[in-house]
Amino acid sequence: LSSGINAEWPLRPGSSFESVTGLFKMKFVFVLCFSVLMNVVFGGPKSEPSCKSIGFTTHKDKLWSIRDNGEVFVTGDKFGVSEHITIERDNKGFVYFKSHSDKYLACTPKGTVEWDRDWKRSWERFALYQTNGTVGFKSAQHKTFLVAESTGRLKCDRTHFRSWEEFRVYPGECRPFVFGC
Repeated sequence: LSSGINAEWPLRPGSSFESVTGLFKMKFVFVLCFSVLMNVVFGGPKSEPSCKSIGFTTHKDKLWSIRDNGEVFVTGDKFGVSEHITIERDNKGFVYFKSHSDKYLACTPKGTVEWDRDWKRSWERFALYQTNGTVGFKSAQHKTFLVAESTGRLKCDRTHFRSWEEFRVYPGECRPFVFGC
């Protein structure tokens, strides 16, 4: 362009500059679109993670772990069956947590969590909060946040959203697929 050719966009049809750059632009756009399509559809060079079920880690890198009796701990070091969670959304944007045993997480009025519900009602509904690569969950019924206690328990009794109420999606590559961010 420094050679004095007037390169206004769009260029006039028939100019030799347009033919060369247009062909280059078409090739570039095709390669770029094809590359994006391959990454989205086929997972690019490495396979895309399965994001059907995910886990959550605490600010201390411990996974939520759901016991068969419905108790929840934040002590998991390995992403095993007990750490698999499925996220379901309703038409208002609220989320529900479903365990590997097909039970839903509930926040009780006392601030405890129980992962033993067969239904999705107000105690099982959570609003999603997002910040700097982390997520938080506020009970739609009780207006309190889920928190990872230092005792290794998951509770639902905080009125603020700070580091103890922040969680990371595991594996991290699933965050955009699960929460659209």
